[in-house]
Amino acid sequence: MPILVATETTVLTVDAERGTVAQGNGLGDRPTCLTADRFASGRAWCGTHRGGVFRTDDAAASWRASGLAGQSITSITASPAQRDLVWVGTEPSEVWRSENGGDSWEMVPG
Repeated sequence: MPILVATETTVLTVDAERGTVAQGNGLGDRPTCLTADRFASGRAWCGTHRGGVFRTDDAAASWRASGLAGQSITSITASPAQRDLVWVGTEPSEVWRSENGGDSWEMVPG
């Protein structure tokens, strides 16, 4: 099972069994937070400094933009109970959620 590591400039995939480290492609900005998705093998989410949210479905070999571009993402988590539900915290302080795997986002009131 690979381990994802966010550095100041990228996300690395570490495979301890093989002794390899690889850098993914497509992450458009500096990573600020990571979360794995227990419902989809190889899926993870990365929040970035100003680039919004990025998603990988291949264990971080490649990333694609998944919304909230321009937002500073300070925290991100995939729901442990519901498939495709992702929660994001931003600065300035707002909470966002996506119920469809990052295809669309709604700000949570209050």
